[in-house]
Amino acid sequence: MCDERLRTKIVADGYPQEVAEAWGRDELLATYSEVIVAGVKPKSALVSADQELERQRLAFDIKKLEHEAQQEQQRIDLERRRLEEDHRRNEQEQQRMEQEQWKIDLERQRLELENKKAEKEREVKESRKRRGG
Repeated sequence: MCDERLRTKIVADGYPQEVAEAWGRDELLATYSEVIVAGVKPKSALVSADQELERQRLAFDIKKLEHEAQQEQQRIDLERRRLEEDHRRNEQEQQRMEQEQWKIDLERQRLELENKKAEKEREVKESRKRRGG
């Protein structure tokens, strides 16, 4: 087999073109015979290694995405608890304000009653004075 044909077969089996071109006939024959004896094509070995690297990369990406999703869920939970606490505080403040308004209304009614009472007493005194008394 000529050198060029050996190079073509070795490159087709997955060896880099530049490496095969740098080899002499003895190295070409030795490499080609190793490929034949081993019965494994370097190209398929490279593909398997690439596939394994891709699987590892995908597994890493999945773990990374799961971690990011977990962090996002924690952030959402924290925000939900903060909003619930704000809502609870707002409700308490509203109740406090309603109680204050109720107290103010009661005080106003009390003052109105006192004013009416004082007015009635004044009217009674004036009425007695007019009657002579």
